[in-house]
Amino acid sequence: MVIARDAGDATKYALVGMPEGKKLKEGAGIDGIVRAAGNIELEDVRKPKDAPAPGDVSVAKIEADGGLAVTVRLRKEGADTWVALEASGADGDAKKAAEDITTRTQGWEFKVPAHKAQSILKRRADLFEAS
Repeated sequence: MVIARDAGDATKYALVGMPEGKKLKEGAGIDGIVRAAGNIELEDVRKPKDAPAPGDVSVAKIEADGGLAVTVRLRKEGADTWVALEASGADGDAKKAAEDITTRTQGWEFKVPAHKAQSILKRRADLFEAS
């Protein structure tokens, strides 16, 4: 799923590649997904216990203006959701920000509130009205 800034209003976001004939559910929360991913609250921190199985991880990639990209890897463990972050930036401020994020987060997992994880983990099918 790709969400991008609305071309007509930079304060709003839109789903890219919306299937023809589909309609977003009322209150689908595109802006809520962006807010959840852009402001992740951390409840706890730990060293990763084990490497998760590939099917147990959901991935969200956030690309900011200026070239900074942050990959958020989320995994459920019981009722908790833990995230690991990877950042990259080609040059300039984006590269500096990516290096700062990497220095602070590499080798750690962070517990996030359930409501944030639910917003970030929404799938395309969760956003559309039934046909």
